[in-house]
Amino acid sequence: MFQFPPPSMILPSMRLRASRSLNLGCQRFYSVATRLLNRKCRGGPSPQAIDSHVLPWLIHTSLGSCGSTTRGISSSAPTANAQLKPTIKWESSSSISVTLPSGEPDSVHLPNVWLRDTCPCDACIHPTTRQKLFRTSDVPLDIGIVRAEWKQVNTKPVATLLESDDIRDEKNERWMLEVEWNRPIYQHDTTSVGIEGHAMSQGTPRHVSRYPAKLLQRLSTPEATEAFYLSDVLQMKPWLREDLLRPHTPNDKATAESSDSNRPPTLFVPYSDFLSLKSTFLHGLKQLTQYGLLIITSVPTTIPPTGSPDWELRRVANSLSYIRETFYGDMWDVKKVGESKNVAYTDLDLDLHMDLMYLSPPPRYQLLHCLQNRNVIGGKSLFVDGIQAAQTLFKQDRQAFDVLRDTDVRFHYVNDGHQLTNVHKTIVVAPDSTTTASLVPNITAINYSPPFQVPLPLHSTPPEFYPALQKFAALMRRQEARYEFLLQEGDVACFDNRRVLHARGGFTDSAESVRWLKGTYVEADPIVDKLRILEARSRRGVI
Repeated sequence: MFQFPPPSMILPSMRLRASRSLNLGCQRFYSVATRLLNRKCRGGPSPQAIDSHVLPWLIHTSLGSCGSTTRGISSSAPTANAQLKPTIKWESSSSISVTLPSGEPDSVHLPNVWLRDTCPCDACIHPTTRQKLFRTSDVPLDIGIVRAEWKQVNTKPVATLLESDDIRDEKNERWMLEVEWNRPIYQHDTTSVGIEGHAMSQGTPRHVSRYPAKLLQRLSTPEATEAFYLSDVLQMKPWLREDLLRPHTPNDKATAESSDSNRPPTLFVPYSDFLSLKSTFLHGLKQLTQYGLLIITSVPTTIPPTGSPDWELRRVANSLSYIRETFYGDMWDVKKVGESKNVAYTDLDLDLHMDLMYLSPPPRYQLLHCLQNRNVIGGKSLFVDGIQAAQTLFKQDRQAFDVLRDTDVRFHYVNDGHQLTNVHKTIVVAPDSTTTASLVPNITAINYSPPFQVPLPLHSTPPEFYPALQKFAALMRRQEARYEFLLQEGDVACFDNRRVLHARGGFTDSAESVRWLKGTYVEADPIVDKLRILEARSRRGVI
């Protein structure tokens, strides 16, 4: 039986022939390729039986030096006008590389398996749910390309898995990479096999995938993908007190000149503007996400009837995210009460800490609404950026940083009919974070709550942990790291409970005194979701 020679056997001879005479070699190879496609010898395969993803690659490889194209596949190297005319290069039987209309990056390597798995057509990605309709494991490992070519389209491509109406990509907008495959994927290209089936579909048409150039650009590098997801706007910005109070933009500076220097407009946002102006709402989301602290002012302090859920804090929370209910309920009160089960409900100093470290995970954001603060002496609120302290520790004492990153600390709440406990590292670093002697790792969270810390394990706690924790605590107690102010009635303090430590000074009161805060917790995902959507629109000039 005739078998098509492998590339390793054909290419040297073809290239040698071409080296003798470029034009003659190209003509001869084209003639040989044509005869292979049309031959019908006894016992030999039909053209369809020849491995269809090898032959185009062979033709292209040998004709590439002639500057020819095969079935729409361009072999020309990137030139000065590469931004206007994208190209395709066949690298092997299992991959291609392309240049994009934008010219960035210079070249993109596309393995066949990856490319087929990324198909954005309506048969692979549901057109309305935008959810993938097959599994990566359904793609044959030896799937091949029959045809690949760039096409210009006259209309805007339909939305795909990584498309967004809020972000435009003018350079890549009108180009489409069209790829025809030599075989179907398991169970997906046929209706005769159930979702759990793995039989190959027979006799189905070759699948054609069409990839908008801007989709390939967004997947071309990790940086491009992160840019699409607007990761830059989510980047935490470590702060000391002066950084927190410094105006972020010229507009902030102009407004700050006539405001209380301890309550800058970058940090303090009026409630009416927060709800009614998308630009102010976006600013608030950025402030909360990047700095971990936002104060919303002039929030109504009306107390609803007993048993009513209509607290204004609920409206604030719902505008940001969804409420996370704990054993304290969906909302809770911070008041001085007799025989309290929590130090927060006393008039004592409440030192720097984070809430609910005995949960997994602890709540991300905390909101505190000052309803009443009358005839009280003291009781100022204090905030410190734990991320900044951890980064400083990394620069000053790498060994201490590593110990806090690697050592487990247990927290618990065993009181009032509850027994809750969990173990956390003091400093949490992203799993994929790159760290060198000078490059600070990506710190994603801090876990620090001395009031609820249990005794450390007797035999497994490294001796180095104790001095390391002392250094970390000292950094958080620096005067320049502390932002302290008195909550006014109507203020809602919103802060990142996994990053910003909070405290409250002790206070004295009398029979006429009253200090009442209403609190709740909310999660991060809806905040990030809204931030991405509004930031994308802002960059387009829509808001």
